[in-house]
Amino acid sequence: MKLTTALKEKNKLTKRISELEKIISQHNSDIKGNDKQFDVNQLLTELDTVTADLVKIKGSISEANQPI
Repeated sequence: MKLTTALKEKNKLTKRISELEKIISQHNSDIKGNDKQFDVNQLLTELDTVTADLVKIKGSISEANQPI
């Protein structure tokens, strides 16, 4: 993966993590009897996956920036 592609992917993942955290924060509790707009457990699973992907990308970027 090229460095520019990795940086774009990192930014995309960072944005998605921010969106997921916002949704989870806003919808982590609901009034009993109301329909849930989001499945918070599914969002947490996605957050874990996206975070793991971000760690991999950051590792790749760090490796690419190491001196020879």
